[in-house]
Amino acid sequence: MLEARVVCERGYLPRYPVLTCTASGQWDKPALCDPVNCSLPEDPPHGSYLCQGHVFSDRCDVICDMRYVPETNDTLGCSWTGNWITFRGENTTEMENALSADNVIPQTLVCVIADCGSISTPEHGDVSCTGTTYGETCHLTCHDGYERLIQDNFTCQVHGDKPTWSGEPECIPVSCGSPPEFPHTSIRCTSGHTYGNTCGVTCADGYEGTNLQNVTCHITGNWSLQAEALQSVVGGPDLLCQKKDCGNLSTPAHGRLTCSGTRYQDSCRLTCEPGYKVADESGHLLHRLFNFRCMASGEWNKPSCVPSDYCQLGLHDCHPEHGVCSLTGHQAFSCRCRVGTVGDGRHCERTACPDFPVAEPENGFFSCSIPTSSAADTCQSATSTEPEYEVVCVLHCNHGYDRLIYAEYSCGHDGNWTIPVDINSTGTTHCLGTYET
Repeated sequence: MLEARVVCERGYLPRYPVLTCTASGQWDKPALCDPVNCSLPEDPPHGSYLCQGHVFSDRCDVICDMRYVPETNDTLGCSWTGNWITFRGENTTEMENALSADNVIPQTLVCVIADCGSISTPEHGDVSCTGTTYGETCHLTCHDGYERLIQDNFTCQVHGDKPTWSGEPECIPVSCGSPPEFPHTSIRCTSGHTYGNTCGVTCADGYEGTNLQNVTCHITGNWSLQAEALQSVVGGPDLLCQKKDCGNLSTPAHGRLTCSGTRYQDSCRLTCEPGYKVADESGHLLHRLFNFRCMASGEWNKPSCVPSDYCQLGLHDCHPEHGVCSLTGHQAFSCRCRVGTVGDGRHCERTACPDFPVAEPENGFFSCSIPTSSAADTCQSATSTEPEYEVVCVLHCNHGYDRLIYAEYSCGHDGNWTIPVDINSTGTTHCLGTYET
């Protein structure tokens, strides 16, 4: 009788170890290999198994009770020996190799109390904990100038099979928010609005920085100048930017200044002496009420007093004695000759009378001069022997004689003598001798 022994691969057992060939030429039983059977695994303390089955290559996962987690990431598997073992495999091949290994040591999975480990200590903060296992808590305290990002209490908890803290402690700089606003000032914060950050200051046109050139976020979460800003609101000076100071405006020659101040937008009004007009530094005429201002550059637009009335200021070229200057506009004039003279105003000659028409009387003589009240008294001396306009000739008697007739002859502007008394008439006595007693 012919027999055959069935040999199976590792992890499998023959259902019928021996087969017999019958007289009909058929094997009496089929050649079958069944997977090795593992008994039901005993649940570990604080947990239970969830299995696919109980034969070779089947796996079981451990489900731990509340507060507990698997000690390792291993899986329980039914080995070829019929014993449960633990293995760590990422794919089917690794699993089959582990369950079919030559040396198989029975093992089980373990549930341990969940331990989140030490919680991280953030920069700029301290953490105090009651423990590191499930349900224990930690409290975060941030250093001055810093505050918690989200929460300050953290609990050890389990997500799936992984113990984790309910958050990560983190301390961030306190925020001061947007910096306060100041008049005529732009505050630029390139690094942010949090503790320790400093913002730069830019002043508007016409303004310049004071000694306080930075705005800093303080440890309290307030900007460094909020208190000062409050004072500014109630009427204090600009804290960060103040009006530029142009200094005192130099008073121009022939002028007088009246100023409202020396800072940006202040103004000065110029009053010029008679004969002068208000102008800019280039000499361009301005309205007499023009305001010279302290400009955004910190400089004045500079005033000047320019000669305007050339007649009044003696800046004309009319004849120095007989010319009459007439103002026709700014720095413009015309010349004419005064009464009793002839010419174009720049060249004038006095009107001449004919030779003195009265002969010198017996015992007397004439003296001729220009009176001090004459229009020419500032132009020439008061004496003249020339028979010309405004010359006055007066009769005088010789020593020892008294004048009986006062006779004054003047050369008129028409070139004729004025003769009030004809002393040459017959029978007229002009000078009478005096007799000593």
